[in-house]
Amino acid sequence: MDEIVESGPLQRAGENKNTDEKSSVSQNYAESQNQLVYTFTKNTLEEVRANIVVFPKRPRSKYLDLRIWQTEGPSSGSIEKPTHKGICLDIELLPQLREAIEAAIAAVEKDDMRSY
Repeated sequence: MDEIVESGPLQRAGENKNTDEKSSVSQNYAESQNQLVYTFTKNTLEEVRANIVVFPKRPRSKYLDLRIWQTEGPSSGSIEKPTHKGICLDIELLPQLREAIEAAIAAVEKDDMRSY
């Protein structure tokens, strides 16, 4: 069965979702080995990054982490941090991800969904 890796722990009652998720994502990145393979700008404060990641608890497995990174304001020295918005998949699932993206592109081109 295919495995989905969460970017952080599930939220517990009474926890602040935004603070806990951002810190857990940042901590997971700090503890992992990352290879940046692609990046593109989403807007003036965010970019999308594709990383190949190896987590210390699973050193024999590699994952594609496709995630939005946010630049925090001048008060924090314009630090870039990963957000909880993203997906982390075992690299064995890349062919299926490619098929999904190609199907989405074909649907947009066929139906001209850009006008919606």
